[in-house]
Amino acid sequence: MDLIYGLLLMIVLIPFTIFLTQVMKIIPVEYWIGILAIMLFGDGVLTFSWVYGFLGMVDSRELFVSGLGISFFLNMILKIYLVLKVSGLTEIKDNEICLEN
Repeated sequence: MDLIYGLLLMIVLIPFTIFLTQVMKIIPVEYWIGILAIMLFGDGVLTFSWVYGFLGMVDSRELFVSGLGISFFLNMILKIYLVLKVSGLTEIKDNEICLEN
């Protein structure tokens, strides 16, 4: 059950990531680094809050931390995909980046 508590962090991280990638569509490209910094800082704050809230209820800290790690890993894959999709990058062939037309 402790692993599931850690995995449930995705319920908070995924909407936060999707919201900020939607904001990236609206703002100019020059400000995207700020949105990425907000993503990094926001993930840390959300995770700290999640850990602080659930730490008293978990029996096995190792399983809980493993669930948190899996949540971060899956959320990072989603972030990379969404940022590449928003930026228009579709594929990389022979060390060249192909943009959408």
